[in-house]
Amino acid sequence: MSSEQEIFDQLSELCGKKGFIHTLVKLNFKYNYYKVNKNGNITSSQIAKAHADRQKLIRSELVTLLALTVKNNPEFFCDSEPELKLSKSYEDKVYELLENFHNIFRENMIFEMQNRFSEIIELKNTKLFSESDVFLTTNSVREAIFYSGDAVYDSQYQDLGYFKYRADNDWFVHNKGFSIEHAHEIIEILFQFHHFKIHQVAENKQISLNEFIYSEDEIIEFLKLCKSELTINEIMLFISAFSFNLDNLIDLNAFQKFDDFNSFIASPFIALPNNKFLLLDFFHLSQAFYETPFFWLSNDNEYKSIASKHRGDFAENFTYEIVSEIFGKENTWKNIDLYGINNQNQAKKDKIGEIDILVNVSGYVLLFQAKAKKLTLESRKGNIPKISDDFAKSIQHAYNQAFECGEILLSNEYIAKVDEQIIQLPKIDFCFPICILSEHFPALTAQVRWLLKENIHKNISNALVIDVFLLDLMQKTLSKPLDFMHFIKSFSNARKIFLANNQIELLAVHLKRNFLCSDGADIFYLEDGFSADLDLYLSQTRRGINQKNLPEVPSGCLKFKETYWWELFEFTSLLDSKNKLKFGFELMQWSEEFIKNYNHIVSERIQTLNLNPNKEISNFSIISSNNTGLTAYVINTPFITDEIESQIQHHAILKKYQTNSDLWVSLIINTKGKVKHLNVLDEKWKFDSELQKEYEETLAKNSRPMMIIDGQKIRKKIGRNEPCPCLSGKKYKRCCLK
Repeated sequence: MSSEQEIFDQLSELCGKKGFIHTLVKLNFKYNYYKVNKNGNITSSQIAKAHADRQKLIRSELVTLLALTVKNNPEFFCDSEPELKLSKSYEDKVYELLENFHNIFRENMIFEMQNRFSEIIELKNTKLFSESDVFLTTNSVREAIFYSGDAVYDSQYQDLGYFKYRADNDWFVHNKGFSIEHAHEIIEILFQFHHFKIHQVAENKQISLNEFIYSEDEIIEFLKLCKSELTINEIMLFISAFSFNLDNLIDLNAFQKFDDFNSFIASPFIALPNNKFLLLDFFHLSQAFYETPFFWLSNDNEYKSIASKHRGDFAENFTYEIVSEIFGKENTWKNIDLYGINNQNQAKKDKIGEIDILVNVSGYVLLFQAKAKKLTLESRKGNIPKISDDFAKSIQHAYNQAFECGEILLSNEYIAKVDEQIIQLPKIDFCFPICILSEHFPALTAQVRWLLKENIHKNISNALVIDVFLLDLMQKTLSKPLDFMHFIKSFSNARKIFLANNQIELLAVHLKRNFLCSDGADIFYLEDGFSADLDLYLSQTRRGINQKNLPEVPSGCLKFKETYWWELFEFTSLLDSKNKLKFGFELMQWSEEFIKNYNHIVSERIQTLNLNPNKEISNFSIISSNNTGLTAYVINTPFITDEIESQIQHHAILKKYQTNSDLWVSLIINTKGKVKHLNVLDEKWKFDSELQKEYEETLAKNSRPMMIIDGQKIRKKIGRNEPCPCLSGKKYKRCCLK
């Protein structure tokens, strides 16, 4: 098999052939665009099928082909389209060479891992080693980064780019000739223009190179058509700022290997003669808008210190805006300084902790530490010492800060200040340490898995590392406090067993399946395609695709909208009390079967009360397979008396005791399904002689709680030595009774 460098050189030769650019245009269109169906829509199944295509060329491969085309055939735009047979041979050769490249990656990676594992086996004590000792190799890092795929939507790069650089607006106007606000609008106009050109020809003929070339005259005509107030001068200045000039071909001489810097990611337009510009992939324009100005600003010696401060402020401000909108400004703080409780001076040098963003949700705290560092080019090349150093200086450092501040808060022995003013934070029961990144780290999930060193505290969760792009998606899909907190909690618990190429897939599987998994599995690997529904939703809401139907968040919970379960969700969703928080977490873990059973039982009880006007209360108790449950009173009265509240409270205490449960809920709902009372009993179960006696005199002789075990309703008494109804094959006393 050829070496990696030999394959790169063969690709260079292929891309330099006359007419290859036309083959590249077809490949780009094939893998980056979707055709509407006969109803004029794009479906999630189309998107999932495209994701699952093993032959699909990803953006990192396509932009490599583009760079090699320009480098080896600078007058590519003059080439006529090759005959079909020749174009097909070009295409086949591309697939062959890139598949060989991937195979070399894989073989080298496996070889490195086998050597590592052999070394560990020889030492005869595998417990001393971690997963990263085997899997963290040069080629595993390179492979994870090169094939990580799109972990950000193009519209996110566009929209967040505006927020990232809006503080630098004056610099852009003075040095580039356009404002950040107008730059954002220009991308929107060019997006519309780009798709306008494609739609004009897509149905009648094959897409050609011309559909990806922009001329000044065409843009002027389109501006008139869409009645935009942008000037053509601003648009051309913007395009020029993100253009690669063919006079600078010498810059491409440094592109000698797959890992080398590719100029067309930073400058996605190619300036052609006669004031025309080629843009092959619109995604790279949005990406460049987010990433390239960083280098412009950093190269301005007089301004770079100001720009650096703005980069740090961006992650903090963006995070604060989102979480304060979801949880309320009264529950959100920014830039908190912590001092020892016995420190009288409280000088800056005496600080024991700094918190960028803190959100308090009924005693549960989200503790954000923001970082604005980028992954360096050497790290992208698989330099293990360098990637470890980059990780330590950004993500590890942020996590350590968050964990230390969590310990301080939980100790309740501190003084907190914001803007030099002492503030009183609520008592904190539990902390979620979250590192928030302003830059996209490719293969972030793999880096966190291999490199993060975590501490342990019973009231501090596993570490969470997310970027501003995932946070943006969370705001768009998890708008209620309960939704948001449930994802944070579930993600924290599931992070180590769910593997994915990017965090979009993790959010998508949570929305669809609530991170539910089989008890017997150690690791779940998510194939690309889980995010198809989320991809479509973002296309609908942000890009206006499929506007015939009003889009809904792709959440599995929505199937239960307008049900009695939804009433519980709506009641608890604001998390404005500890009871709602505790019950809310349990509520979101209910299985689909359990929700259906709850809805059915409530419906039966309401029907019973409607048929018997003189009957005021109908109650039931249900227990889930994880041995948590609830006692519910459905009432047919306009008011809840103290007597009814006391009655259900005691009833719930007995049910909790009866089932040896550590968590039980008492619930009162009316005949519309509206929640009127909620209380959570979460003391750890222990034997109580008085409760035991009362239970034996009352509940033991009467009705038993309805148990839902793996979807089966169980109400009759089950003998201790009988087979467990969950079909485990064990005796009841050895299984679900415990």
